[in-house]
This record gives sequence, structure tokens and C-alpha cells, in this order.
Amino acid sequence: MAWAASAELPLGQLVSNRAAQLPLWTVDRTGCPVVGLMSKALFAGVRPTYVLGLASGEVLEATANLPLLTMDGWLRVDELTLGDRIASLTGVTSEVALGWDLLTMIEPAGSQPVYDLSVSESHNFIANGVVVHNSSWT
Repeated sequence: MAWAASAELPLGQLVSNRAAQLPLWTVDRTGCPVVGLMSKALFAGVRPTYVLGLASGEVLEATANLPLLTMDGWLRVDELTLGDRIASLTGVTSEVALGWDLLTMIEPAGSQPVYDLSVSESHNFIANGVVVHNSSWT
């Protein structure tokens, strides 16, 4: 789910609706949550995925090569270890803030449909509360 400025939306819905210029939550260069505009959304095929669980209860499915913002900078899912601190947003319906959530689970999830999104200015967006990097084709 991408955190649109007004609601959580499934990534597949963003692609099927061709929702370019949709306002999405993102993080600017100073680490402040801001609203950016999605510039691209693309179905990227069916690929092996992993389920990541966070101490807050958030769950994210992602491919091995998706970079997440951590306290150590951008790390791909296949570079993460249990106990890493992952950047996450809280308060999407009230005052939004950046925090650090503890990674508690990484498990293979089988092959799933995956999607690439792009936010031009910040090159990141929020998926299931987690700060993730744009796809490589931005």
C-alpha cells in the first residue's frame, strides 16, 4: 500500500488507474515528511518477494533489491538483518512524523506481482508506513 496524501492505496490500483501525479507521502532531503507527486507507476512482473515485519505491527512485501531507508542509510532488502532500524512514518491522518521501527522478521513470500513507482523530487515514497526508494528506472 502506498500512502497517498488522503488514503492508503494498493500499488496495483495505482498502476491500473494510471494515477500519475497522485500526491504521495515522501521524505525530503532533510528527513521531513512531505507530500510529493507520483510521476510513474508500472507493473514490473512477477518476482520472488520477502515479507518484512516491524515491531509496530506493520508488514511490507518487497523484492530483494528494493532499498529501504535505515539508520545506516539506504539498504536493499537482501542486505537487511533482524534488529535493523527502518525509517517509518506515523500519524498519517494527523501530524505526520518520521520515526525508526525495529525489523523483527524477514521471510521468503514466494513469487508475487510487483510494481515500480517513482516520485521525481525526493526519489522515495511511503509503502505500508515504510520509507522505500524509487525504482531504478527513475
